[in-house]
Amino acid sequence: MHEIEVKILEVDVSKVRARLAAIGAVKVFEGIVDASHYELKGRQGRLGKRGVSLRLRTKGDYVELAAKKKLQVDGVKARDEFEIVCSDREAMERILELVGLRKTDHITKHRVSYEHGTVKYEFDTLPDIPTLLEIEAKSVTALRRAVANVGYRMRDTVPYSTNEVLRHYAGR
Repeated sequence: MHEIEVKILEVDVSKVRARLAAIGAVKVFEGIVDASHYELKGRQGRLGKRGVSLRLRTKGDYVELAAKKKLQVDGVKARDEFEIVCSDREAMERILELVGLRKTDHITKHRVSYEHGTVKYEFDTLPDIPTLLEIEAKSVTALRRAVANVGYRMRDTVPYSTNEVLRHYAGR
């Protein structure tokens, strides 16, 4: 599955929520998202150098393992994404470590998710960072339309990962 997304930093939450209501978007989740990324141990090569990331995430009571591979698409964050549902996060953490992976980071954030058709709108609030909006769609054309639907333009967006958002605000 392809993941095509952008973020809007320091979003006007009230304005966007009003626009989401106006287009008929449905709130599908609100709660804590807890994510860890994994990398190969030792010097035998890095997943990141190959444009691959591996994430274990808990979203409410839902646990998933996702592998992502970067795609080259200008102006957006694009990935091939493969996800599986896990029943036990602790067991999956042990499995990942057993096969030679190590945890490289851990992020906890508050997320409110909306869906409108196949488009996902997600407000993320990380500690000490203004709330941002992540918009994900199936194509760049649909993504542009989704950005416009909430009152923004593509020039207002960034193709940042969460780590890039953290680096952006660390420089302030």
